[in-house]
Amino acid sequence: MTYLFITHDLWVARFFCDRIAVMHQGKIVEIGPTEEIFTHPQHPYTQTLLGAAPLLARLQDS
Repeated sequence: MTYLFITHDLWVARFFCDRIAVMHQGKIVEIGPTEEIFTHPQHPYTQTLLGAAPLLARLQDS
């Protein structure tokens, strides 16, 4: 079964999703397994989003 879950809350997405697609200006700029997106973000917009969530940034470093 597949669900499309749309959120602006990266914390929720990290714990509920196996894969994440990051959208910027209506286009997917990065897609992949959740842990890969959080530990090795490739697109500058993804990096900016993750940097804007201080709690998530601390979890990445641990």
